[in-house]
This record gives sequence, C-alpha cells and structure tokens, in this order.
Amino acid sequence: MKQFASGHAMQSAWVVDDLDAAVDAWLKVGIGPFFLWSTPRSFLRTAPYREAPARSR
Repeated sequence: MKQFASGHAMQSAWVVDDLDAAVDAWLKVGIGPFFLWSTPRSFLRTAPYREAPARSR
C-alpha cells in the first residue's frame, strides 16, 4: 500500500494495490473495512483512488 497526503490538514488516503489482500489483512487483525461507513463522505470523494470506476451521467 502507498500513502498519499491530500491537500487537507491531517488527512491522507491509502491506495490499495491488492484489494483482496488488504481485506484479508483487515479481517485478520479484527478491524474490517468499517472505515468506509465511519469516514466522512466528503473525504471519500476527495481521496486519490487509483483506477476509480468511471461514473456515467
């Protein structure tokens, strides 16, 4: 995983190279990908995700 700092103070986003491996690691340590629900949606929209799915209008 690589970490990129965003333009906002005290915020950063993790770019996951292998999503399956990341989820397995989260589950092994008992964290789970629950940050998706607890993270403010505005931050998720500004996070620099690689290969993000294109939205159709």
